[in-house]
Amino acid sequence: MPATTAINGGMTAPRMVQDAPPSYAPEALARRVGGIVGYRSGARVSKSNFKEARMAVRVKPITLWRAEIENRPGALAAVLEPLRDAGLHVLMGYRYPENHARAAVEVYPIAGKKAVQAAQAAGLSAASIPALLVEGDDKPGLGYALSASLGEAGISMDFFIGQVIGKRCSAVIGFETDEQARKATPLIKKAAAGRRKARMSVKTRR
Repeated sequence: MPATTAINGGMTAPRMVQDAPPSYAPEALARRVGGIVGYRSGARVSKSNFKEARMAVRVKPITLWRAEIENRPGALAAVLEPLRDAGLHVLMGYRYPENHARAAVEVYPIAGKKAVQAAQAAGLSAASIPALLVEGDDKPGLGYALSASLGEAGISMDFFIGQVIGKRCSAVIGFETDEQARKATPLIKKAAAGRRKARMSVKTRR
């Protein structure tokens, strides 16, 4: 079954793509998501890149719906068929690294009576793991800023899955507890705002 591109935050649940490494430290994760970007000395303040630097980031809690399935051709399509009109925004499909015969599917959103019934008919159920959906403008160093901020606050990520399409980025971040997810929300917004401020105020000399 095709697998999505994912970065494993490295806890206990096998929630990532096939052959994913078991864990990442915050610094290693930062290098995989957005990279670490620095500026040369001698930079000067400029207002010309203010518009470019705008990076509105939206963070909201979400509930992933999840099912464990057999890893065989057509298994993912069988789960998605009842949901083809649900307007899914997030779809993750992956096999378990330690058991290639089994796989998992996670989707979002499932809202409304008809969608809930369709999801249940497909074998999906609401996952208990707290998760945040982060959406915004993509900028170099954003992945580092987010993961470093959470690491400094002592918040452990259960998983981190991110992607970039054009100039926009999105990520789903899982946490061990609801309290950690609540604490992470303002930290993520602040970290993103810090990247915006840096891009606005710094222009590298040629």
